[in-house]
Amino acid sequence: MSESKHIYIVYRTTNLVNGKFYIGVHKQDFFLPIIFDGYLGSGLMLKRAIKKYGEENFIRETLHIFYTAKEAYKKEKEIVNENFVNRRDNYNLCGGGQGNRGFSHSGESKRKISESMKGERNHNFGKKASSKSKQKMSDSHKGKLKSEEHKRKISESMKGNKNAMYGKKRRNYTQKTITCPHCGKTGGQGGMKRYHFDKCKNNSSNK
Repeated sequence: MSESKHIYIVYRTTNLVNGKFYIGVHKQDFFLPIIFDGYLGSGLMLKRAIKKYGEENFIRETLHIFYTAKEAYKKEKEIVNENFVNRRDNYNLCGGGQGNRGFSHSGESKRKISESMKGERNHNFGKKASSKSKQKMSDSHKGKLKSEEHKRKISESMKGNKNAMYGKKRRNYTQKTITCPHCGKTGGQGGMKRYHFDKCKNNSSNK
């Protein structure tokens, strides 16, 4: 007998209402007799179905028992292959095997997900948005429209003869340079008149 404290079960969880099922791998404590521990599975489609029909309408069966995860996932991969996933009688969305988790969905997988979201299967089916939610959505939409309209108006105002600079030549704003007669320093006209000439510290009349 194995010394392992855990076992790995390849299981099948079946919907007693419509017959659809899910096959997966589950790790649980090893003890005898091996009994159901309440775990039905974590597949996306399966979880939605359990929420819709209720746990009481699902049953889990043990197909195989292994003492290592590697063996269990190998068996799952043999069962849940591409042809299996493409069938419509199960909730599996991707191929079995530990390395296949997170792979992109096949066309059939996407169809299964789409079907699960239609009508009353959608978690928002039959729910009405609150007045507050409606107002927020309305304000958001109006704000976006105003923003886009504002940008358009600015753009239009800058075209052709609507532009304030249309047809006008730009002036040359280069400052004239002058030299202070008292200290001999040369610079822009504005600064020089402010600090030199009559105000220059070398101007004898300021001493």
